[in-house]
Amino acid sequence: MEYEIKIYNEEKYIEVVTKGVADNDSSLSMAKTIKEQCNNIE
Repeated sequence: MEYEIKIYNEEKYIEVVTKGVADNDSSLSMAKTIKEQCNNIE
């Protein structure tokens, strides 16, 4: 699965666009990336 994460700091939301078939490993990887990116938002 491929994914792209867009962060809109001023609007205070994120957008996640996914492509492909999700499996356990790719879903966990995406969730980890989202968490890390959200932790960087001030």
